[in-house]
Amino acid sequence: MRARGCAHVERRCGRGAQGRTDFDRTAAPTRCPHRDRGQPLPRLAEEEHTPVEALEFARIQFGSTTIYHFFFVPLSIGLVPLVAIFHTQYVRTGEERYRRLAKFWGKFFLIIFAMGIVTGIVQEFQFGMNW
Repeated sequence: MRARGCAHVERRCGRGAQGRTDFDRTAAPTRCPHRDRGQPLPRLAEEEHTPVEALEFARIQFGSTTIYHFFFVPLSIGLVPLVAIFHTQYVRTGEERYRRLAKFWGKFFLIIFAMGIVTGIVQEFQFGMNW
């Protein structure tokens, strides 16, 4: 049974013996039954991993959203001239293959454009809420 105020319990929650919220693992509590009996403190699995802070998580989330946004925006900008060229060629020549190409790449453009809008709106909210 773990006693209240024991060092390994305090390390898990991040509160020291005096209620402070720092992560000083060297500071001993005022009274610990393990130290009084000469027993080593038990190691916990949480000690091996550092917790992800809210700021770190926000930066990871914003970075992943930005990667997707910067992937979709240049693709949509690059597809505009391609669709315009295919449509212009269809109007000039009347060949059915240009109409099919314009229709196919136009649908692809709409999907990529919509994804760029969605990731941009998410980025806008992340700017306001995370930072």
